[in-house]
Amino acid sequence: MTGRMLEARTNVTHVRMECYAIAEGMAARRMTDTDASHERLVICMACPDLNALSARCRRCGCPVRLKTRDPQERCPEGHW
Repeated sequence: MTGRMLEARTNVTHVRMECYAIAEGMAARRMTDTDASHERLVICMACPDLNALSARCRRCGCPVRLKTRDPQERCPEGHW
């Protein structure tokens, strides 16, 4: 398998996991309050591991705007 194919496969796996986590969170209607979510997002936006173009964490691949709203989620670097 080429490097590009492996990268594409990894990206598809990340997207699948993200969709599942988002759907699970929405079904449980669990979201952090606005202030806590905003604080988390500010931390992520200042992090060098943020891919600014896609607004995704380079460590876990998650979209930070959604991840910061779920109280079950944690920063892979332990920032929040």
